[in-house]
Amino acid sequence: MLRFGTDGVRGVAFTELTEQYVAELGMVAARELGVTKVLVGRDTRESGKQLETALANGLLAGGVAVELLGVAPTPAIHFWRQNEAVPARQLLHRTTRTQTTA
Repeated sequence: MLRFGTDGVRGVAFTELTEQYVAELGMVAARELGVTKVLVGRDTRESGKQLETALANGLLAGGVAVELLGVAPTPAIHFWRQNEAVPARQLLHRTTRTQTTA
């Protein structure tokens, strides 16, 4: 089940959070946030790079400039946002676990 929280969308990578879904989420965010630039940080999980790319592609398709920060903790992203004068609204992408079997 997808869950929306203060630090992003959470769900099982590539099952609930497919690359297509994440790209579409980026396009919607680009339209609804009304910003010109977004910083995208991710964690170290295996799904991170692919979902980061999908999100960036969606944001770019929506006309928003994207700066990929790579692996970065939330406080670092906020620090970069302040130093680069990125609008207060931002989209923080944190990837989630991949589905495992018992």
